[in-house]
Amino acid sequence: MITAIERQWRILATGFCFACFGLGGVFLTVFVFPTIRLITPARSAVTCRRVIRRSFTLFMWLMTRVGVIRFEIAGAQILARDSGCLLVANHPTLIDYIVIASLTNHCDCIVKQALWSNPFLHGVVKAAGYIPNKGAEEVIDSCWKSLRQGNVLMIFPEGTRTASDTTPRLQRGAANIALRTETPIRVIHIQCEPQTLTKGEKWYQAPLRRPVYQLRVGELVDVSEFRNTATSMPGSARHLTDYLQTQLSRGI
Repeated sequence: MITAIERQWRILATGFCFACFGLGGVFLTVFVFPTIRLITPARSAVTCRRVIRRSFTLFMWLMTRVGVIRFEIAGAQILARDSGCLLVANHPTLIDYIVIASLTNHCDCIVKQALWSNPFLHGVVKAAGYIPNKGAEEVIDSCWKSLRQGNVLMIFPEGTRTASDTTPRLQRGAANIALRTETPIRVIHIQCEPQTLTKGEKWYQAPLRRPVYQLRVGELVDVSEFRNTATSMPGSARHLTDYLQTQLSRGI
């Protein structure tokens, strides 16, 4: 009986949290970001990302406070110090980017085209200066420029959410970017038990008990070692992708 009541509460609380998230995105787009662009036009993207990071931190605090989920982060201080590297993680839940971006300074990412037309988030991704997922060469060039500015670049090489009890199947995009920009990779492993906010799951399909979201930060990977293991860039990318898949599959 108590478990059922707790579950119903978490369903209501989850809806409340995501309603706040959506309305917060609209508020930032309509009021905060235009003000930032007016006051500090030269550094508007940097300032907007700081605001976004604080907003994500507030969202996580709200989810914890109302009992939706509990977070366990191992290595937060490492992410806070990182710059000029790729962050590569598995992608079991809807909130993975939110959690990682709340822990990093100057977090950039490649954004799929659908988000540029999302009524709640298009203003956020535009103000932050995130990289649109267009042509391959244009994306590589934008990534190189962002990394040389000291940003960290968040990539989910699975390309979509995958259940945490499923072996991740990685695409080679992250490896190609790392090799072509000669950028080290920070591997991050995420696990959420019981599973929630997974691909194909509605926000109101809450598990019977409160989920625990665990994030562990791994070592920095020097990609130059993989450039010497093959005679071609595709071969190097394949070897690096295999290595990343092994790391993410075993939990670092």
